[in-house]
Amino acid sequence: MRNLLKIFCLTLTITLMCARMSVTACICANYYDRIKSLDELTGYEFIALVKATSETVNPPTDTTPFRDATLRFKIIEKFKGKNISEVIEEDIQSSCDMGIEAGDEWLVFALTHKGRLIIRACSRNARYRDKDGVRDWHFKRGIQKLEDLRKLYGHDQKRKRDGIDQQHYPDGNPTNGADYDANGKQINIPK
Repeated sequence: MRNLLKIFCLTLTITLMCARMSVTACICANYYDRIKSLDELTGYEFIALVKATSETVNPPTDTTPFRDATLRFKIIEKFKGKNISEVIEEDIQSSCDMGIEAGDEWLVFALTHKGRLIIRACSRNARYRDKDGVRDWHFKRGIQKLEDLRKLYGHDQKRKRDGIDQQHYPDGNPTNGADYDANGKQINIPK
């Protein structure tokens, strides 16, 4: 009887402790497929294909249980907005963390929230190419969105039907794994 009472008390204590904990999971109600018109993009202040250069975790605040980070990048191809080089990435180090790493190429759809340009997981943002050059050829997530944006904004599609596909940045430099500075000079020459 005494052991049964101990088990009951322990179970009750654990249950009450768990009940007081707040549990949050990232659930996105929006599912974004193809971009069919510019009207779907009216809420975004900045839309571009960018290459992430760094992500700096910002100090915690009292406004949210999750942290945010300053994402710095180079613009590869801009579709909408001013030329900027950073946005705030919300909800990092949580189940809503988008997993952006330096060297990744992302389609960024930034909106204004509380006076800041932000990106978040439950938006149209999509990885185009990871830092190792891998793309999602199966589901074409970032690839299809880039094609849709180029069509809607009148940018060249740059498709080849046969043979080797050599892609170039809008400034004419090849995307062969090398990086280029603001003057177009090649840096980090691959071996």
